[in-house]
Amino acid sequence: GGLGGGGSGGVGGGVGGGGRGGVGRGRGGGGSTWLRFGGGAQARASASAPAPSALSPDAVADVSTVATAAATGEHSAEMLFALSGHDDSVCQVHWSPDDLQILSCSLDGELRLWDAKTGANLRSFHRHEEAVNAFAWLPDGRHFLSGGLDKLLLLWRTDGTVLQAWHGLRVHDLAVTHDGANVVAVCAERKIRVFRLGSFEGSPRLSSAGETSLPIAHPVTSIQLSRDCAHLLVNCAGDSQTIELWGMRDRAPLLKYEGQKQSRFVIRSAFGGHAERYVISGSEDSQVYIWNRHDAMLLQVLPGHSGAVNAVAWSPLHDDVFVSASDDHTIRIWGPVR
Repeated sequence: GGLGGGGSGGVGGGVGGGGRGGVGRGRGGGGSTWLRFGGGAQARASASAPAPSALSPDAVADVSTVATAAATGEHSAEMLFALSGHDDSVCQVHWSPDDLQILSCSLDGELRLWDAKTGANLRSFHRHEEAVNAFAWLPDGRHFLSGGLDKLLLLWRTDGTVLQAWHGLRVHDLAVTHDGANVVAVCAERKIRVFRLGSFEGSPRLSSAGETSLPIAHPVTSIQLSRDCAHLLVNCAGDSQTIELWGMRDRAPLLKYEGQKQSRFVIRSAFGGHAERYVISGSEDSQVYIWNRHDAMLLQVLPGHSGAVNAVAWSPLHDDVFVSASDDHTIRIWGPVR
């Protein structure tokens, strides 16, 4: 099981396969969008697959501001601007650590850097030969990692320079610890690999020395590290349909969060709220789910999207702000209406 399969109809269906049947997305199919906030984010965001749009024939990401009343579930939205330029489904979106820029990757094999305030496309990154599944910022905001179906794991500088290229790893998801010391990668095999991130001549450098791994019983679609790097959220697909909370020290699952639907597609979750007391997740039923992190109690189910919600991210600085991404072709930033 995994994203690398070539067909549709089951967990093995992959990005680059024939359709949406698997954990991944077929090139030219519905696609998915994943995103995370940087260190100074001021809104919540969600991601969705691009589709034909009146705004642009290209892949489009809609950015909205949404007020959500936690007690009533009422919400309203106002679109700020749209980001267009990708020629295929957008796979992931992250704010830079300083929140001044947005980075995206796509099934078109490109990564694009955007100005977060104006929406201007600042730079495009071309090196992958197939779909780019995932990427992760390094804490300095000047470097990032990307992984794709071409089995390339690349370490970039934001000026477009490739500092390091690893061959042979089909990466499904990436995360960098907040101290910049380790890279956590979900690869095609059923395990989560942890690499060291050091430096060489003043630049970051990946190393396989001292590599460790976490064996997982179910196909893994995504991961999310807590800010203190003590816990890891693991989204499991297939029959499991759960989000597991793993302790990084004991290398074992501690809690399970249930209720969301994620039988076939890539669904991403995140920590959020004050002191990361909540777990938030997208779902195939077009809703956003929020649990108490510490006892796994489901607190709220939020409607709003009209397609599967593929990813969510909660602002690390603002407790009432998060983002969600959906197959209704929108990236929605949720927060108080000013």
